[in-house]
Amino acid sequence: MVKILASAVSAVVAVILAGCGGGDGGDNTPGKETTTTQAPTTPTMPTTTTGDSDPRTPLYVVVRLDTVAIRQEVDPRSSSEVIDWFLNNKEKLNLGMMTGGGVQEWPTNCATTKKKKGPCFDETVKTLRKAYADGYVLGSGGERLLEICNNGHDTYSWLDQWDAFVPKETFHDWLDEDLSQSQKILKESFPDASIMTLAVPQNMADEGALAKAKAHGLDIVSTEAMMNCVNPNWEPGAPMYDYSIAPCQVGKGGQTLPQCVPEEDVWVTEDGFQKVGGILSVPVSSANAHIPKAREGISTTDALGVGKCECTSSTSPGSKQAQLTCSLVAAAKNNARKSNELHWTVMLLDPQTDFSGCCNHNNYTKWLDDFYMEAKALAEFNVKFINFQDIPNLRPPAVMNTQVV
Repeated sequence: MVKILASAVSAVVAVILAGCGGGDGGDNTPGKETTTTQAPTTPTMPTTTTGDSDPRTPLYVVVRLDTVAIRQEVDPRSSSEVIDWFLNNKEKLNLGMMTGGGVQEWPTNCATTKKKKGPCFDETVKTLRKAYADGYVLGSGGERLLEICNNGHDTYSWLDQWDAFVPKETFHDWLDEDLSQSQKILKESFPDASIMTLAVPQNMADEGALAKAKAHGLDIVSTEAMMNCVNPNWEPGAPMYDYSIAPCQVGKGGQTLPQCVPEEDVWVTEDGFQKVGGILSVPVSSANAHIPKAREGISTTDALGVGKCECTSSTSPGSKQAQLTCSLVAAAKNNARKSNELHWTVMLLDPQTDFSGCCNHNNYTKWLDDFYMEAKALAEFNVKFINFQDIPNLRPPAVMNTQVV
């Protein structure tokens, strides 16, 4: 039995939406409208309730920007404006780096190249190289605002290795090679960076994937865990508990078995986050766009979701496919029920998200400005942006109030 500080973890009712979901918010195929083990560097400590005069409840947010890559012809914008926003505001951002495969390979020779054009002059490449040189990348000294995460090498081809919720026989060997390539490129490009997190595309991971990640020095795996509103037929308990989309959701023998859920579905005990197979599982549970249509942005009010349940389901005009709106505050409250009242969430962003439909503009910086202002003004919660590598330092409020972590 896991150690619980107060009462047993309460349950939230879920709606199971078949075919709806993905750690990257859906199909990210280009042109489609979707979306050596190293010693860890001591991460920047997240602010805790100890010595904090703010009476509001701390709410820890890991912002995960996926599909960070060299801009392709099909992509109307780069990741640089999102990265610049977080650097300018001195807030933490986590970068899901795509290093090649279906996109142009990330360059490793920019320090020595004599060319006047090419991938080294891409906006995202230049922005990250400067941030790394200035010490803003976790592991490189300085303020360590950016954490580099592995989002796969041939990220768009992960989907080809799965049949719905079932990995193909070739998946683990393929994954081993993919992680070898991506880790090699990232370490050559950012040799001092602490790269310990695998940002799984579209929730496509299982127990074997956790083992492969750990073998490549990736001790944190981020998949997807989402809960919906009301399902009168839901019955609590293992294996699905109250998830509509569960972490590492795999079909086996006619059953759906989540493989990245901690013991008894309790994420945080008095000792901190529980591990799954020796790995920290830290899944996405909110987003700033519809799921699975990660390029359809939602309003800042919907993204925060004060007073709402975690994920609401709707259907776009002219479409038969259900989509989810998964909100930050609601997700953190649901996670708190399973985390001894520690409020936390991972929020997914995609650089290609379009805000013209929701917000009468398509300016990512303006959306972030509005979101930040509203998030910092919340009456109940004190929002704190953290890195994945800050997660091991978090403890439930009852512990945080008595010790510095």
